[in-house]
Amino acid sequence: MSRVLGQPLVIDPKPGCRRRIGADMIAKAAADGYQILLTNNGTHPHYR
Repeated sequence: MSRVLGQPLVIDPKPGCRRRIGADMIAKAAADGYQILLTNNGTHPHYR
């Protein structure tokens, strides 16, 4: 992905709290276009 973007790519996993820690970090980040949040709901149980 770094090759395609022409920028270094750093992966910083933030486990715990059902993605809330990572989502909170992205929500508070500067709107400079350098942060992205990728999640996967497939690994979490769905409660009904």
